[in-house]
Amino acid sequence: ENSHYVWELASIGPNIILGLSSGPLYSTNDGTVWNQADGPILPRHIVQDDGETYLFGTESGYGIFTTADNGETWTAIPSTSSNVQSALRADGYFYMSRYGPEGVERSTDGANWEQVVPNGLFTAMATNGSTVYVGSMEGVVMASDDNGDTWTALEPVNETDPWINTLSICNGLLTMSTKEALYRYVPGSGWESINEGLEGMQVLSQLCDGTGIVVGTHAGGVFRQEFFEAVPEQDRATGLQCYPNPTSGLLNIRTTGMQGRVEVDVLNTIGQVVHRRSATMGNDPFTLSLDLPAGCYAVRLSAEGQVVQDRVQVLR
Repeated sequence: ENSHYVWELASIGPNIILGLSSGPLYSTNDGTVWNQADGPILPRHIVQDDGETYLFGTESGYGIFTTADNGETWTAIPSTSSNVQSALRADGYFYMSRYGPEGVERSTDGANWEQVVPNGLFTAMATNGSTVYVGSMEGVVMASDDNGDTWTALEPVNETDPWINTLSICNGLLTMSTKEALYRYVPGSGWESINEGLEGMQVLSQLCDGTGIVVGTHAGGVFRQEFFEAVPEQDRATGLQCYPNPTSGLLNIRTTGMQGRVEVDVLNTIGQVVHRRSATMGNDPFTLSLDLPAGCYAVRLSAEGQVVQDRVQVLR
């Protein structure tokens, strides 16, 4: 499929979804075989929230679509979305930015929309479950912690023409692609490049699969790297042990090179934070109680610019 843009990547249940410029595909066997899905001709955005998945179509497939079979078939719901450049679903709200430009609009049902950011074309959106992020064609990323009522701008990326292609949350960290590179956001420091191996390509879609970042490019290629390959070398010197692994719920955590107060995040396979707490690290391990469904999760600890994580499996 090298002749088609990879507009979207998503996982729905056991299936992987590819939103190509030729139409949506799905795979039931980790990408070995791809099948054409029934639905909109040109999928533009796939958004997920609270176990529900929605697809925003474009051109002859304008509208919002849902799926009951993990992306193999898509059905339209009543909506007035059109000319959508970027879209998101978070905490019961739809967000979108249309060509126009018409800023950022918000809706609870997909049919009735209100403007929450005036003017501007916002080309990418993402959420970590509590904060909504939107990125503009001018390279500005804005964040809202109150469902879009108020917004705060983050530090700008250091580029001369910083058009933002994508925003994503991977392992609890905000990642962004522009026409030039792929970045991760470090609060207080700004944007750091994690673009090695992607030189000369534009990242048009991102998917977090637990500890790895999967990206689709304008050349049709799909690439993956383990998250630790995107972490600066100095951060990798800090160790993390999680045991027993697999666990039935109680998890002991021990670190080396990290002391004092830390933030502990547990993330699911699509990068959503499903458990969060603070802890004080010392020489002894502390115990985390995970009341989560069976599956694979990433445990991430962060403190003063240091980030460590490990993959754990929960059994029931």
